Amino acid sequence: MKKIALIMLAVLLVLLFFGCTTVERPEPEGTECTDETCFAKGFLFCDKSFGEIAPDLDNLIYGQVIGKEDGKCKIYIEVVEAKASPVPIDGLNAICKVTPEELMAIKDISEVNGLDCYGPLFDAAKTYIALQ
Repeated sequence: MKKIALIMLAVLLVLLFFGCTTVERPEPEGTECTDETCFAKGFLFCDKSFGEIAPDLDNLIYGQVIGKEDGKCKIYIEVVEAKASPVPIDGLNAICKVTPEELMAIKDISEVNGLDCYGPLFDAAKTYIALQ
């Protein structure tokens, strides 16, 4: 229980220091997706797409495939609602340049450190990993 409180405090401190540096949500372009399959297809081919996705009953995520950059797919992710999260991450966002293979290889949150990402959601994830 003490470790969870420490993690929550550390993430909150990161949010206080980095929370002002949110990533601006890009203007939506391309196909509007209403399910995960549509968004996954857009990401797989790096076709511009966007929409809110509910991977389960406790989470709502806004995702956007922005397009290709530096040979990778540039995506924007924002946590709209995360009911099951032990720390407050609603509203946090990040931009990443990744390949589908890089993303599919991730099995655990501890593996996100190697991704080309920035933004408060990524900062909070790195802090959480460091305290594990």
